[in-house]
Amino acid sequence: MLAALSPDGQLVTAARRPSEIPFFIDLLHEQVGLPLPHTMARYFMGCVALAYFLALVSGIIAFLPALKKMLFAVRLNTGARKVWLDLHNLLGFFSLPFHCVIALTAAVFAFHEPVFIVQGKLFQSMQSVGQGPAHGHKSPENSKTRNEMALVGKEMPLSPSLLLATLQQQAPGFVADTLEYTAQRGKGKGGLTLGVAGHDARYPMRGATNGFVMVDPASGKILSADYLPGHQSGGLAVLTAFFALHFGSYGGLPVRWGYYCLGVGGAFLFYTGNRLWILARLRREHSATTLSRQTRGTWVLSCLMTGCITGCMTGIALLFLCAPFLPLGGTYGQASVLYYAAFVLCMALAFSLGERLREPMLFCLAGLVNVAVAPVLLVSALFTGSVTLTGLCIAAITLLLGAFLLYSVKRSGCRIAV
Repeated sequence: MLAALSPDGQLVTAARRPSEIPFFIDLLHEQVGLPLPHTMARYFMGCVALAYFLALVSGIIAFLPALKKMLFAVRLNTGARKVWLDLHNLLGFFSLPFHCVIALTAAVFAFHEPVFIVQGKLFQSMQSVGQGPAHGHKSPENSKTRNEMALVGKEMPLSPSLLLATLQQQAPGFVADTLEYTAQRGKGKGGLTLGVAGHDARYPMRGATNGFVMVDPASGKILSADYLPGHQSGGLAVLTAFFALHFGSYGGLPVRWGYYCLGVGGAFLFYTGNRLWILARLRREHSATTLSRQTRGTWVLSCLMTGCITGCMTGIALLFLCAPFLPLGGTYGQASVLYYAAFVLCMALAFSLGERLREPMLFCLAGLVNVAVAPVLLVSALFTGSVTLTGLCIAAITLLLGAFLLYSVKRSGCRIAV
């Protein structure tokens, strides 16, 4: 609900529910596309991130003997397999720090809560046998903070301007973006709590764009500074640094666009690595036997790779394509149906099409859906009068991706020569 005063002092209210498609895409990213309960999928994602880190390190170790003579040797006038191998090695070596950071911080995302739970129980048991409270993860003032938060709302809250002035005195440099009041009701609870989200350019932040602080709305006193930039304990500051490294929430737009380009490079690295590994497996199988056909295991891996990659690109593009036509931009359930329908379709085509048609047809499908996003978004934005920089960027990116996929099919049929 949005509320404001008109020029003549009348109260004006409006209800607005934003599209849930961006929320679905964010959870899709966190759960690596698995339609499982969030906690289970998050732990699986953490295991995948650790395995990805080991794969990166082992790949670099295997590449080290040929590093000196092959690092900058991109053999464009040789076979397609060697060209892709050289591009894979070059991109993988120079993007190694970024991908190691993403893999390790993703593991921190997945496992930091269970680690804190075990740590808290361990230190609590140590305190109970006389080890002292200094070993606990939480500060000694936490019980006092909880008591103070329980008393919040017993008095009249300060005005927002006075609250911000009081907060500025306690945390200079912290710029508040939103004030979120929450009513506490139930046994032993009553009144209001106030959470303030904001930013401080001098420090990394816990969220993608914000830090957070709990404030007493009656006095403006800070109750919890666990996620307040520049006012955290050492352990929480380290955790915040991991989150900031994962989000790229430092350095402004240049760092964010750099993260995007390196992320796209990571997708290319994933595809070329899997494709080259399958080709090497095929060559070993053909040299070991007289059969010209690939084994069932290699066929399954090849179908899974092509189906997963094209299904993901097609499904996300389909969400952007359908969002302007869905009521209120689409719900989470509608986004789930659209994405997984496209993903399952691509997987089914990957397993049903022959070797010669699989990659050309699926990459054409993904390319056409991505190309279609740009005109649909632009026409929708012009029709509704809501042209934004974010929408223009999405249209440009999907157009470039679709054009690249279609060009790759036309140029080489999406096949790497053995």
